[in-house]
Amino acid sequence: MNNRHETEKQRFAQGCGFYKLCWIFIIGGVIGCLVETIWCRFALGYWMGRSSNAFFPISIVWGIGFALFSLILYKDKETSFWKLFIKGYLCGSALEFSCGWLCEKVLHMTFWSYAHLPLNIGGRISLVFSVLWGTVAIIWGKWGYPAISWIIEKIPKKKGMILTWFLTGYLGITTVITGFGLIRMAQRHEEKPVSTICDQYLDHYLPDQVLKKVFPKMRFVE
Repeated sequence: MNNRHETEKQRFAQGCGFYKLCWIFIIGGVIGCLVETIWCRFALGYWMGRSSNAFFPISIVWGIGFALFSLILYKDKETSFWKLFIKGYLCGSALEFSCGWLCEKVLHMTFWSYAHLPLNIGGRISLVFSVLWGTVAIIWGKWGYPAISWIIEKIPKKKGMILTWFLTGYLGITTVITGFGLIRMAQRHEEKPVSTICDQYLDHYLPDQVLKKVFPKMRFVE
């Protein structure tokens, strides 16, 4: 019994704590980015980048969604499909609506719009994608989380901790830089001149043509 307890203590990212959620955020964000990119290829007929980061292919909304689902559903493997669906439907819809609202209010930009779909709310969410969130919750709660959790816990503890901090640090820094790049892009749209050395670097390394490739569906909110 003691040996088993000691072995469990040595395992990396047990339960559903910080390290597990960091990895799920990254894995879920990358999966979401790839799924949306492939979906655009078949639905629209051309490839379209769906990353939220100018330096790494990851969807922040999907990453947060998977981490949120994990917190809510990690003990619900035996829960009925309908309960999982309802939780995912409500949480995913609230998350997507909130992210869309924040982007409009803070950055004065939109990165997606469901205005062309029936039963949408402000173009930020729609019935079709709310149902998708519910379906993802079923798959994640029943099979996805248990499998990914098992794989994550197989990572050697010391290496896992170092790699977690490296990846989260890199993603945090590059996401902040991307955010400042978008803010500066909005300033250029308003014809505001360069006022700091940071503006100079952002204009040089993250000009409009670069950011438009990363965020092809981005539109300014007037």
